Amino acid sequence: MATDKKKPPYLLFVLLPLLAIGIVAFLRDRGARQAAVDANDKIDAVSRETERKSPDDVKLILGRDPDGPISKSNGRLVEKYTWRGALQSYYVCVVYNEGDPPVLNGVYLNEEP
Repeated sequence: MATDKKKPPYLLFVLLPLLAIGIVAFLRDRGARQAAVDANDKIDAVSRETERKSPDDVKLILGRDPDGPISKSNGRLVEKYTWRGALQSYYVCVVYNEGDPPVLNGVYLNEEP
């Protein structure tokens, strides 16, 4: 006579937490990506205005400080803002023309100028 006892679903105990971790990582990455895209769009819209913007203006627009001080890259001044997701980081590089103060020239999403 065969017994009809069910075995505990061990595979389910392993897969459900992995699925939950994957969903949380996806949502965190999605949020970081969207924040970087929104920042890029804000700066791009501002760069089209006739009024010139300084690094301090960009900080006010984004509501945060850059990752570090302005650096020189290929003869231009660059500030980098990073949003970290669970699996990937997204960044916006803001380029300024040299001057006193430096003036906003352009913006790059997830690429170096």
